[in-house]
Amino acid sequence: MKRKSWLVFGVMVIILAGCGATEGNTKDSEKSANATTTTTTASATAKSTSSKTSTSTEVSETSNDSSSSVTASTTKETESSVAKKQSSTLWDNEKASVLADFMASWGKTMNQSYNRFSPGHNTDLYGLRLPDTVLSGNWTMAVDGQPVSVAWSDDGNGNGNADYQLVAVYSDAENATRMGEAHVYFFTLQNGVPKVFITQQNQGNPDNYLYFAETQNMELRNGFTNIVKNGQTDTASKTAPTENKITNMKQAYEHLRAKDNYNDDLLYNDMGEGIDEYGHYWQIKIASKEWRAQGGTGTLAQVRVYENGDIRDALELTEMY
Repeated sequence: MKRKSWLVFGVMVIILAGCGATEGNTKDSEKSANATTTTTTASATAKSTSSKTSTSTEVSETSNDSSSSVTASTTKETESSVAKKQSSTLWDNEKASVLADFMASWGKTMNQSYNRFSPGHNTDLYGLRLPDTVLSGNWTMAVDGQPVSVAWSDDGNGNGNADYQLVAVYSDAENATRMGEAHVYFFTLQNGVPKVFITQQNQGNPDNYLYFAETQNMELRNGFTNIVKNGQTDTASKTAPTENKITNMKQAYEHLRAKDNYNDDLLYNDMGEGIDEYGHYWQIKIASKEWRAQGGTGTLAQVRVYENGDIRDALELTEMY
C-alpha cells in the first residue's frame, strides 16, 4: 500500500514539474513575442519618423529652390525691363542737362561761350531765328548741299518721317563780335545715330537753304555720342590736359615756315586769329617775293594754322601739307 502511495506521489510531482516548465516556456515565448513586437514597432516608428523628416526636408528644399527660382526670374525680368527702357530712351532731360554742362566746359576750351536754344527760344544768326525758322519750313536745312528734313524731338525716337531728330541747339551768336564768327550747332539723331551739325552761314540764297556740315571737332562729336549712349561724357578725355603745339601767332608762323622747308622766297602776313569747327586757328597769307617783284600781289594762298598743328586752306578749309 505504501508502495502505491509513493508511486502516485512521484507521478504527481512529475506532472507538476511539466506544467511549471510549460508555463515558463509560455511566459518566455510571450516575452519574446512582446520583445519582437516592441522591436518591430520601434523600427516602424523610426522608419516613419525618418520618412517624415526626409519628406519635410525635401519639401523645404523644393520650396526654397522654388522661391530662389522665382526671385532670380523676377530679378532678371526687372533687369531686362530696365535695360530695355534705357536702350529705348535716346534722349531725356537728364541727358540734356549733361550736354549743357559739357558745352559750358567745351566752350571754355574754345574761348567761346554757348547758350542753349529750343523751339520758341531762338538764337539770332544774322537775322535767322533758329531753330524756329528751320522747323517751320521757312528755311530748309541742307547737309552737304542737299536739302533734308528735320523735326524737334524730346526723346530722339522719331517724329513723323523727318530725316533728323533735333534734340538740342547751341550757339555763341550772341557773343560773336565779328561777321562770320557766330556758330550754330544742331545736335541731332538719325535713326538713333548721334550727329552734330554746324552752320556759320551769313548770307541768304534763292532756295532759302541753311547750309550745315557735320562738325569735324572730335571732342564735340565724341562727347555728344557718349551722352546719347551712356548718359555721360568721356571723363577721361574731359579731364586730360590739352597739349597744344600752337599757342600764338609767332608759333603758328614758325610751324608754317618749317612745313615750307624754310623757303626764303615766301613771305608770311598775319591775318588774325579765330575759331571755326576745327578749333582755334591763326590765319596767315603766303606770298612769293619773286612774283611780287614782277608786279603782282604775289599771293599764293591763305591758310589757317590750328592749335594741334593742322594747316587748312582758309577758303575751302581743306587740309594742306
